[in-house]
Amino acid sequence: MITKFKTIIGYAAHARYTATLTIGGFTDASTYAREPYRYSPTATVYVDPMGRRVVIRETAHRRYEVFGVTTPVYATDDAALAAWQRARAQ
Repeated sequence: MITKFKTIIGYAAHARYTATLTIGGFTDASTYAREPYRYSPTATVYVDPMGRRVVIRETAHRRYEVFGVTTPVYATDDAALAAWQRARAQ
């Protein structure tokens, strides 16, 4: 189950929120975004100030959703991409 933490509307609000985050790894993005807004098969995982691992995805024009990460987190983008490719091959 995907947990949505918040909705961010606008570029300035997105920039303010991401300034408070640190990068925590990479994961498969297909769980968190629908097709027109899935720019990459992987997504960057951030750690918010409360210690939660989150993914930020654009769900409409200038509208961003912050989701809790429920999928495995990988250390590099290449490892996350390889896992995504293995899952698609099955």
